[in-house]
Amino acid sequence: MADEKIGASAAVNTDLSERIQAPLLYASTFHAYWSSTEFNVILSVNSLARSQPTNENPSGFRAGIQPAAILAMSPQSAKDLSLLLQDGVRKYEDMYGPLETDFARMSRNRFK
Repeated sequence: MADEKIGASAAVNTDLSERIQAPLLYASTFHAYWSSTEFNVILSVNSLARSQPTNENPSGFRAGIQPAAILAMSPQSAKDLSLLLQDGVRKYEDMYGPLETDFARMSRNRFK
């Protein structure tokens, strides 16, 4: 990362023959765990499962959280990632307006 500009975006390549061959992950829920030497973030998605219908749940559907991946990194990389994400969110909000989430509202007092 030393040779790259902080916050620099790669040029968008529309030539599909040169696409990066890497899995695309989506997450709507995160759980973070850390120690003195490592940060781990469990990326999860909301999902539906179906079981036998019951009187309480005639459809049999139930909602749950399904882990999708674990992102592990050094504390130094976690710091760099947090700075890049903060910068990206700030630029997004400058263009489209403030983002408000339940977590952000709860965190205002929690992380002071």
